[in-house]
Amino acid sequence: MLTYSEAILFMPLKEILDRLFAAIVSLEDVKFIKAFFMTYRRFCTPADVMREFMDRIVQVADKGVAADVRMWALQKCVSR
Repeated sequence: MLTYSEAILFMPLKEILDRLFAAIVSLEDVKFIKAFFMTYRRFCTPADVMREFMDRIVQVADKGVAADVRMWALQKCVSR
């Protein structure tokens, strides 16, 4: 648990979304996922989030990785 002095007070939207997608795939920060979806409309629109999700899905689909790894990553991105 972060103390107040360790808490990040500002983070660009791109970094927040990077953290969100990493948390979704790893399931290591479920509290962050819940907090994000309860508050994201204060700093971005649903269209912003969906656009970024779609970009991530395309990035994963275009990577030259094994089919099972690609399918696992895609399922993680869309199963929440």
